[in-house]
Amino acid sequence: MQLILPVAARMKLVAPLRTVINEPLIFPTSHTIPIRSWIWRHYAENIKGLLSDFSALLTAGPVLAEFKQVEAWMGSMLELRNRVVSLILALAPFENFDEDAARSITGSLDIALFEVTQSVLGVDATSKGLDLESLDLRWLSVHGEECSSPLARAFGVDSETIPSDAIRFSPGWVLSSYYMRISELLVVLIPHLSSLRLPPVEDVLVGVSAVGWIVGCEDPVSAYCSSDAFLKALYFPAADQTIRPVIRYLEKSEAELRQIQVRIDRSLEVVRKGDDEEAVHLALVDLYKRLVEGQFRRYGWILYCLREGSWSDPPMLTQLREKLVSRGGWLGSIAQRAIIRDIRNGEAHETLIWDGVAEKYQAEGVEVDVSVVTQAAVLVEAFVRGCEAALACYKVMGVEHDFGRPKMGDPGRLSSWQRAEALFGTNGLRLLDAKFNSKTARITCLELEEHQVNPCLQALVICCGLVPHVETFEVRVQSGSDAVITVSAEALRRTLEIWEVALRSLSGMPLSTFLPANFDSRMRSEGVSVASRSIAWIAVDDFLDALDGSAELWRAEDFHLFMARIKVLLLAIESCIEYVPDRAGFRLRLVRDAVIQVKESFESTFVPLLATTLDNEDAVVRMRHWWNVWGPVERLPGIKSKADRSGVFDHRIKLQDAPDDLRWRTM
Repeated sequence: MQLILPVAARMKLVAPLRTVINEPLIFPTSHTIPIRSWIWRHYAENIKGLLSDFSALLTAGPVLAEFKQVEAWMGSMLELRNRVVSLILALAPFENFDEDAARSITGSLDIALFEVTQSVLGVDATSKGLDLESLDLRWLSVHGEECSSPLARAFGVDSETIPSDAIRFSPGWVLSSYYMRISELLVVLIPHLSSLRLPPVEDVLVGVSAVGWIVGCEDPVSAYCSSDAFLKALYFPAADQTIRPVIRYLEKSEAELRQIQVRIDRSLEVVRKGDDEEAVHLALVDLYKRLVEGQFRRYGWILYCLREGSWSDPPMLTQLREKLVSRGGWLGSIAQRAIIRDIRNGEAHETLIWDGVAEKYQAEGVEVDVSVVTQAAVLVEAFVRGCEAALACYKVMGVEHDFGRPKMGDPGRLSSWQRAEALFGTNGLRLLDAKFNSKTARITCLELEEHQVNPCLQALVICCGLVPHVETFEVRVQSGSDAVITVSAEALRRTLEIWEVALRSLSGMPLSTFLPANFDSRMRSEGVSVASRSIAWIAVDDFLDALDGSAELWRAEDFHLFMARIKVLLLAIESCIEYVPDRAGFRLRLVRDAVIQVKESFESTFVPLLATTLDNEDAVVRMRHWWNVWGPVERLPGIKSKADRSGVFDHRIKLQDAPDDLRWRTM
């Protein structure tokens, strides 16, 4: 290239290229995120097309060897190079990614640019151009089996656990699959967080949610890009004065955002069913409207403000689009594609219709293709999910891991309703639906068998503090319309006091821990008298379990374990006696007195001690008699035991001090 230009002009031309050539590319240390083949193929073909354009432009050279033409030519090449690099970086978290091949591509581009700079500077250099044939592009082609359910694959569960056609990802599905196996879940989860360049959070719910939100998108690549951009913006120096008001704003908007998502889910359900063409397309545009007005308007503005370093409430959508597009860059490009002005105006002015003959939307006298709306909706969903993932991980960094139950308003945590839903998963229950926005909470589980009764009650006990406005909780199963558990919040709060005592001293929850909640629930179907007898039998059963399940020869630890369980049992019985009429509660008082007799007889005993010594106690003999006469009873009326108990977790209760390390134990 023969240029007759002063040295200063030549240096000005090559400066932008030199800057990017010297920039190191940092890839994630792992590439574990599954992706559907058609999504991967879409981005891979874009990369191949851009490489071809770059090669052709490089070969053609500038139109004229003059400053402006050369500057435009070099600018176009730089833009193509940056787009290729951006797309390669966007694919880096995913399983198909080949880091060595990717570096070879970016290195070849930079060598080509370096040769251009040398030529412009008048240095003798032989330009090799960009030889597409020599580049290893095989990794951009999909190999292996089609990934039909990326979420199931990501979390190492079967497709029934996380259906591929699910309307909304529920982290509780994953948590229930890893019930009592938290270490195994962390082995799966932590590499995914690393792949997505998210911080190594110590809140399992946040980690599972963040990964699930991104992987579960129709376009997980855009979701990852959004997450990465949002996380970087949170660490901008300008963001320091903006983060707190942003978080306060989102906390105030929690109820609105939840209900927006409910409406989006309902519209998506109509779209998925596809029963009626007009209904489907009206639901699609309604879904798009709620995504862009309700979610993108908030998160797009937040990202803008984080970069600008000042906060104000989000403007109207039209003003937002103008600001973001005028600022340019990645966010401006997103806004330009996401906010369809004609659709937005047609919705606002109630002039939008679906023309089934033309198979297009008519808005403000303009035709809009369905594909335009669909692509915008997919892009907005990905953008929002990425922002949510980044913000959730950022907020939870550095939170205090307090011992005990989660509470409403815990700083840094996910919303109360999200945590309340997840509690059922952490207790091994598959939650299908939960409605907490009323005085009576209605919860639907896939199933509820006898061994799951106390885990369910435990979920409700903890849940009660997260949704304090709820007065009554109803639990149903998918196969029935009637509630199998109905319990008052007041009974759950009384149970909480016992639960907290057991939590500090025992490795598992004895059956008697939940007696107050059990009594409140069962008396609705059995009546007070029968319900009182039933929980008296459960109390006896728990006492005998503590005794018969102990070692034959008691040492100090066995003795302290027995006494710890007796303490929990007495607290539970006393709590129930307060709310049982005198005539109906005589059995409970008999059990209480017998337990106290055993406690007083042996609390000063020296160990070692033979467990059979207690069998000769009159109080123990009476309780064995009551166990045979009063029972057995169902854990709760109408809930049957599982015939095949394979896979049922059987935990032998032990003494336990409050753990020092609460990482990954709180949410």
